[in-house]
Amino acid sequence: MTQQPVSPLPKPIRERHRPPIAKRVPANDHAPSWAGRGHVGAFIVQLTALVTINLAVWGFFAWWAMRYAERATAAGASFFELDLPHVCSGKSGLWDRWASKG
Repeated sequence: MTQQPVSPLPKPIRERHRPPIAKRVPANDHAPSWAGRGHVGAFIVQLTALVTINLAVWGFFAWWAMRYAERATAAGASFFELDLPHVCSGKSGLWDRWASKG
């Protein structure tokens, strides 16, 4: 007579905790959906948030620059741009090329 292995859990609990057998389905065997496995909806939401935040931030800085540029010109301030020598030579080369096509 063979002896059965003794389980530490009673049989009903052991049966209840057995994982369900899942039906195997190919990864792309679904219709595209906004919230499906393709995560198209999540991508669109993230892209929209990114564009909105960038527009808000850069819009604020553009508004701020225009606001203070108006005040600076009213006060008679003048601004100049200071660049490194290699940047200046590159800009002058671009300017010469653009002016020659003019």
